[in-house]
Amino acid sequence: SLVDPNMATELSVEPGGRAEEPIRIANPLSVEQSVLRPSLLGSLLVALRSNLRQNGRVLLYELARTWHGELNPLPDERRHVGLAVVGPRNPRGWSAGSEALDFYDLKGIIDALVAAFHVDVSYAPARHASLHPGRTAEARIGEQRFGVLGQLHPTIAARFDVDTTGAQVFVAELDFEVLLQAQQTVLTIRTPSRFPQSDRDVSFYIDEGTPHGAVEAAIREAGGPLLESVHLFDVYTGQSNPAGRKSLAFALRYRAADRTLEDDEVSAVHGQVESMLRERFGADVRGR
Repeated sequence: SLVDPNMATELSVEPGGRAEEPIRIANPLSVEQSVLRPSLLGSLLVALRSNLRQNGRVLLYELARTWHGELNPLPDERRHVGLAVVGPRNPRGWSAGSEALDFYDLKGIIDALVAAFHVDVSYAPARHASLHPGRTAEARIGEQRFGVLGQLHPTIAARFDVDTTGAQVFVAELDFEVLLQAQQTVLTIRTPSRFPQSDRDVSFYIDEGTPHGAVEAAIREAGGPLLESVHLFDVYTGQSNPAGRKSLAFALRYRAADRTLEDDEVSAVHGQVESMLRERFGADVRGR
């Protein structure tokens, strides 16, 4: 709970910057343990450094209290979840691949955590004092900020001596209190439809800067009640694409709860999805 007051400064890429001013205690045993930590990130990196001396593959988490605000009248005491991963995706083995852990492994851990509480989480690009620009995301539950995740900035990795393996370090810090407040304690069970589904794909070129989440949300809106699921299965950004465009491909599943859908019904709804993509995002639907 107690850390060095310089920790907040060391966690910022900008000289002299700090993400949050820590709270000093009145009678510390030492200068190195004189402030209450507002973040778990520094402690995680210290633990990560120790473990990397013994192993090139390390995955750590911590659930602990953090302190924010002012002592008068009382600080805001919140439980946070900290995550740090680095190294190969799989333990050493004759059949294991050599791919390194990446942003999507970290995101998958967070998705699994919130799924255990029956909560939906969304992601959006963000910036953070300790993380790499362009490789950082903010996690949100509804309209509330849940936390941040991304690649540790190389400057911070070198400062904490966690770049010895040459692998990228990915970290996250989440507000556990937000997750507890949002958890679904009473679940609604819906009987699956006994009627067959109709599967359609849609692929299109779209501006590279358009976030996937916005596209998926718009597809769900345009598909209406007959659209059962949406799944992104391909992203291509090669040289054969038009300049400044990326290619996305989604698998869409249509199904009704009370009847078998006719081809004309599915085609009409699917056409609405394609029209929406053209009008709202300026997409070039492929195969049309």
